[in-house]
Amino acid sequence: MRGQTQYMPLKVNYAGVMPIIFAWALLLFPATIVSYGFKNSPIANRIANALSTGWPHYVALAAMISFSVISGSQRSSNRLKSQMT
Repeated sequence: MRGQTQYMPLKVNYAGVMPIIFAWALLLFPATIVSYGFKNSPIANRIANALSTGWPHYVALAAMISFSVISGSQRSSNRLKSQMT
């Protein structure tokens, strides 16, 4: 008797995940560069910490995700309108 494979069939909408991934990458890239490039600078450390934690980080992340989602939905809406005519 062979073992059966069990799985939960989940469908993931990859287009809905992409704005979050790009926002995190774009937000953390400058913090990473600053923290590795200027290790001994206290000002650079404060900038890197502000970009990677705290409320400025979350406000910027929310704004970037919102902008990505809104612009993506407008593009898909325009594409659907052009296909309908």
